[in-house]
Amino acid sequence: MDRVWRLGDDPGVESEGSAVLDREVTSPGGDWFNALADRSVNPMVLLDDARRFVDANRAACLLLRASRADIVGGTLDELAAPACRDLLRAGWDDFLAQGTSAGRYGLAPSECERLEIGYFATANFRPGLHLSVVTFPPEPEGPPPVLPEKTSRLTRREREVMTLLAVGLDGPQIAEELSISNPTVQTHVRNAMARLGARTRVQAVAMALTRGEIPL
Repeated sequence: MDRVWRLGDDPGVESEGSAVLDREVTSPGGDWFNALADRSVNPMVLLDDARRFVDANRAACLLLRASRADIVGGTLDELAAPACRDLLRAGWDDFLAQGTSAGRYGLAPSECERLEIGYFATANFRPGLHLSVVTFPPEPEGPPPVLPEKTSRLTRREREVMTLLAVGLDGPQIAEELSISNPTVQTHVRNAMARLGARTRVQAVAMALTRGEIPL
């Protein structure tokens, strides 16, 4: 019997900012994600080689309106929209071989529901485990983002700024936290976006997470 996924009327996470983290989630992140990952407003999941969910952070639980216990053990194939399943299976080996993937994907938590997401994924984030960071709603159509080498390229300060963006702080809040000016924060964000090959802040945070620039 197929797993039944639940999706609420308002699955948005990013648009609500850090306030979404104050909501009760039945089961928080598990053994693989650290506290920062669980605080992130970016939905994140870990999958194994069989495309089974191994962990999900709080934002992913909120997006899917499901507890971690309901998510873990299910498969991406079960959650995928029917039209995407063949493409998923055909492209999985290429993803594992190339190490990274990014794009749009359709999820179907139930027969009458469809959720369009963006994703940035890194294979073997941990041995045999693959990290996917979700953007919802997906980024506007445009040229695909550049996926640079995994070697760290951000400066220490850029990593600090991107980490604070990942947990939902805005420019003025980051400036206060780091005791720098807001224009300086914006400069670090622009520089980080350029180094990562990202078109938007959301892309930059997702790419920094999947590349290991933000520790998880």
